[in-house]
Amino acid sequence: VAYFLEFPRPHLGQGGGHCGHRDNAVPVVSNLIAVARGASDRRKERMNKKNLGTGWWLIAASPAPIREAVAQATALAEKLHVGQVRPGGESQIEHAVRVAEKALAFGGFIKELSHEDLRVLVCSAVLHDVLEDTPCTDKDLAAQFGAEVVRIVRAVSHDAEEESDELYLGRVAAGGRLAILVKRCDRLDNLQSLASTPKNFRETKLAEVEAALPIWRRIDSQGATLIESLLASLRSSDPSDLL
Repeated sequence: VAYFLEFPRPHLGQGGGHCGHRDNAVPVVSNLIAVARGASDRRKERMNKKNLGTGWWLIAASPAPIREAVAQATALAEKLHVGQVRPGGESQIEHAVRVAEKALAFGGFIKELSHEDLRVLVCSAVLHDVLEDTPCTDKDLAAQFGAEVVRIVRAVSHDAEEESDELYLGRVAAGGRLAILVKRCDRLDNLQSLASTPKNFRETKLAEVEAALPIWRRIDSQGATLIESLLASLRSSDPSDLL
């Protein structure tokens, strides 16, 4: 189960890796993680031990336009999600940052993705909830990040609270590979976050995710395998082990 969180760090020197650049000096990226101020002390300690997360090493090794775009997206997400708290008690921005970290960890190893694809992927991941959960509009988002980011964020946004998984995930699939990848990372992080939620809430959400697995297998077989593995771990382990 852990392999979707633990990727080998890319070589950060000259010519290193798909996302590598020629400068040997790797910029400090702690400011991108620092926006997750609502994190518990335990989560902060875990993030520090993991050197800010493997996904952010990939961002650090990316060309300047990607790093700058991610910083801008993170700043906007922090502003828009201010005061929003998730069921487990953590801030919404921490979730957004983790989804982006996972997206870069996956996307950084897809050779077919260009640097522009990676920019769109990670910005969309950081901003994936802003159209659904904040006053931000498509026009606002397009003005700063472009139409493709808006298209992906819209694809992963629910049109209604009671929207069926068949309808919703069908729209995600229609959004293409990057939209599916953003949603995969969102769902994986949502599952992990259930470890800190009340048991009744956790059981309800686990049942909902299990019911949607047949759809996931159709649209994203790799993601479905990861989701199933994490579901099994949540069912058979102490949830706190996954924090």
